[in-house]
Amino acid sequence: MAWHAPTNDLLFYTAVRVSELVHIEVGDVDLEACKIFINRGKGAKDRYILFPASFRLVLKSHLHAAPRNREQVGVGVIVGLCSALFGKPLKGGLVICGGITLGGSIEPIHNPIDVVELAMEKGANAVLVPVSSRRALIDLSDEVATKVQVLFYADASDALRKALHE
Repeated sequence: MAWHAPTNDLLFYTAVRVSELVHIEVGDVDLEACKIFINRGKGAKDRYILFPASFRLVLKSHLHAAPRNREQVGVGVIVGLCSALFGKPLKGGLVICGGITLGGSIEPIHNPIDVVELAMEKGANAVLVPVSSRRALIDLSDEVATKVQVLFYADASDALRKALHE
């Protein structure tokens, strides 16, 4: 299982147990009420966990991609593993977006403007995005475009070259 940032955030925001987290289904998430149903949690008890409204967009984006998440790994995971393998650090303040399928295809991001805006809010100074999502960024606000550098990559090796600290 690839460990994605939304998973880490969910652990942080809700204090859900890992043993419960791995059993959450898409249908257990109520985005409107900002809660997730935990079926047979600790002590075989059902319960709801709450998450902040500010996390709704991130979770919604992740759920939208959920069917594809089972067949791909985040490009950031690949880049991070390669960085460790080569013993070379990654650039600071960089967010790496996108997934790579088992067949090697780079998947586009379906909401790149939201992703770049969220990265800016979290303090990123650069976002690495699949080039296939370039056209969807045409409506990126001037404010965000001046605060965050958007870099495009064509494949995993291109992403690695652009992510490594020189």
